[in-house]
Amino acid sequence: LYRTDQTNLPGLSYWTHPFDQRFRAPLLAQRQILLEAEARIQTTTEPPEPALLTQRICRRFRFFTAALQDHPRNRDVIAITDEYDVQFLARALLAIFFEDVRPEERTPSRGGGGAAMDFFLADERMAFETKMMRASLSVKGVADELILDIARYAARPDVDELVALVYDPDRRILNSAGFQ
Repeated sequence: LYRTDQTNLPGLSYWTHPFDQRFRAPLLAQRQILLEAEARIQTTTEPPEPALLTQRICRRFRFFTAALQDHPRNRDVIAITDEYDVQFLARALLAIFFEDVRPEERTPSRGGGGAAMDFFLADERMAFETKMMRASLSVKGVADELILDIARYAARPDVDELVALVYDPDRRILNSAGFQ
């Protein structure tokens, strides 16, 4: 603080370092750096909510199916025997969170044949594909199917994202993190 009785202290003269000449420009530069950093952080945050929801559905699907196998009062459980059962359950889960879940949307023809995506979330511009590991399908086989799906869905101008749910009840995929 400036006191009039201490004006003769060496290096502490009131006018030695005027604010406008010494401090204003560095403070404004620091403020600009912080504003730019905040803007970068806000643009590189979490993926949009639909992507988070579908990701959570996929990651928790095995827990969902396990809960369906433990029916109280010894009543019949929901059997999951093939990919159609997985699609049935996935559609029910998607309908909880998304308004427009379209089953069996066609993809453009590639190499002489077209295919149908399992589900199309129109408002989210997202394709949702289900796969189920089974004895007749190798890990390489399901990976090849997904590669073909990626190529097919890339041809649709109304699809920005592809989500794939690979249900593996027998744990045939040994390195699931590497597979992802």
